Amino acid sequence: MLDSIFLDCDGVVTDRKARVDSRVMFEAFRLAHSGKKVAFVTGRSLDWLSRNVVPAIERLNPSQEEKARFFFVGECGNRWLSFTSQGLAHGSDDSHTVPERIRSEVRQDIWRYPYLFFDESKESFISLEVEHQKVTSAQADRDAGRQLDEARDFFAAKYPDLNAIRTLYAVDITMPGVGKGAAARRALELMGRVSQALIVGDSPIDLEMGDELMGRGIAFEFYFVGEMAPQRSPFPVKRAPAFYAEGTLEVLRNVR
Repeated sequence: MLDSIFLDCDGVVTDRKARVDSRVMFEAFRLAHSGKKVAFVTGRSLDWLSRNVVPAIERLNPSQEEKARFFFVGECGNRWLSFTSQGLAHGSDDSHTVPERIRSEVRQDIWRYPYLFFDESKESFISLEVEHQKVTSAQADRDAGRQLDEARDFFAAKYPDLNAIRTLYAVDITMPGVGKGAAARRALELMGRVSQALIVGDSPIDLEMGDELMGRGIAFEFYFVGEMAPQRSPFPVKRAPAFYAEGTLEVLRNVR
């Protein structure tokens, strides 16, 4: 029986403007109320999770027992939150932190990409994120996407020993070993026993969550809500009936 849900955040519980969909949050709450564990697994910072996802859950007035079924894994597993009777517990792992020297260099290079900004809330790796208030037209949206591609290529060439990963809204520059697989491992540590899971993602890098569960022999279904479906996968990938948060909403509504 399905007992655990793994949700990416950007493009999964949010729309294309990075706004959290309250309907998706309600479905996550409904599933926690029914006894299922729910992990939000993202590259986003704890600051972003604390300002956007955690309050959306708290507004639904969950009981302490329901809160204990929610887990918030940020920065691809390097930072995490969970509810306790005393409030939110914070966890961190600095073993895969990008050196400050490189952070300083990237700050100096960000001028190359006017639609992007350096996300100072990330503690363990670098994110160059789209400044959404500047994206006021379809052309601006295309230009922002082009700058994300250019930034990924530029920093991948400049720092070949690091990972430069293009996501829906950002380019993440991380140490080797940091990714959605590591994030899924952290979520599993927090959640405890998982026998059957549902994963919802919108990017090929989210497939790493499925790889991690498959390697551990955990049964799961993977739903993809992004526009560009992965070309190949070592496990079946199902397409949601819509993109992004709308697609996630339809997937979660069918879970009992």
